[in-house]
Formats: sequence, structure tokens, C-alpha cells
Amino acid sequence: QETTDRFLYDTTMVDMLPCLLFAPRLDIVHQGSRTVFKLGPDWFVAVAPTVADDLLKLRASLSKFILRSVGQRLTPVHLAATNAVASLLSKRAQVDAPDSDEDDV
Repeated sequence: QETTDRFLYDTTMVDMLPCLLFAPRLDIVHQGSRTVFKLGPDWFVAVAPTVADDLLKLRASLSKFILRSVGQRLTPVHLAATNAVASLLSKRAQVDAPDSDEDDV
């Protein structure tokens, strides 16, 4: 892993959720009927505004969990949270492609 660009290039077979959750930066570049995030120089993802809100909250919670958990003794709470994240990342969500390009960036 030399750069973030290289990392995204090497992980194109990874589902979008882990990329969105663990991206070093996730910038909002457009908000309308869809919220568009920028993950890298040429990587954009559009989601429903409610999904964007939930994603940002989940990223914040996950970041706090990781910061509080690393280096600590494993507890049942840590294990349950880790299993919940693993379950979330292992499930496949259906992705619908819009028929029109009404919210192009």
C-alpha cells in the first residue's frame, strides 16, 4: 500500500460499505435528491440523503469504538460490537442504479 489511490485500485473487488466506512476521507461534494461523496481524486459515490446521514453517524461511532477498544482487554461488549460490524460487512445490500443522470457531478 503506497498511497490511498493505490489502495482503492487494489481493492476494487471489496464491497462499497467497507470502503465508505474505512475511507481516510469522505467528503460531501453535492447534496440534493442524492448525496454525493468523494472518496478519492476520481472516486464518487451517490446515495440517498437518509443513507448519507446514517453512514456518517456509523463512521463516527465506529471510529470512537476503534479508538476506545484498541489496546484494551476484550469484554463481552467489545465482542458483541465486533460481531455486529462483521455481520454488517458480510451481508450484501442490493444496489440500484438510477435510470437517469439527473444528479451528475
